[in-house]
Amino acid sequence: MGENSYEQYTRRLEMARAVAVPPYGSVRAFLRFLAQAPAQGWPGRVDVPLLTSMGFRGGAAWELLLALRFLGLVDAEGRPLPRYALVLAGGDELRRGLREAVYAAYAFLWQEVDLATASREELEEAFRRRWPSLATRQARFLIGLCRATGIYTPARFKGSLSIATSSPPRQGREGAIAEVIQRLERAEAELARLRQEVAARRPWWAKFWDRVRKRSDPA
Repeated sequence: MGENSYEQYTRRLEMARAVAVPPYGSVRAFLRFLAQAPAQGWPGRVDVPLLTSMGFRGGAAWELLLALRFLGLVDAEGRPLPRYALVLAGGDELRRGLREAVYAAYAFLWQEVDLATASREELEEAFRRRWPSLATRQARFLIGLCRATGIYTPARFKGSLSIATSSPPRQGREGAIAEVIQRLERAEAELARLRQEVAARRPWWAKFWDRVRKRSDPA
């Protein structure tokens, strides 16, 4: 008897847990999820049924789960992590939080590629050394995510993307805002801990962090 769709996605998630594979789906779908997510509130789990109800079906749902997990927004089971509070906050808080998530999640890449000077081919080659069949799509997702969150990329990486977020329903909004504030405080503490941990393990991190932050943050 063949697997149903949910069983297939579950099996794929199990396979992905052993190796953190950088996202390779549609960055526009990822940004659309960020825009729609606040209306869902704080979910018990971000999974295929939830994403399907939001209009993400088939492979798009699987690719979204992979991106959310890789960026530290949900755990391997789809349960929201403290950083997910940024999704509900939206706006500048979300952009800043996602920039930090990108710097941390793609730390393996920054030792090989300087995004400020690299060509698209060099970026793809860095991915190809690890994931040959996905490299082009992974590079495209990263470039789109950088442009949407304000991380500096060369002008030759053409395209314009932005994070457009929606507001939660007016009913119960005050309670939702209070919950988001609490979760943001926990998320900020967790991000600070992660930065210290990465800096301790990788001495070059502090210099790199200062450099990319100066390029990404507005004056």
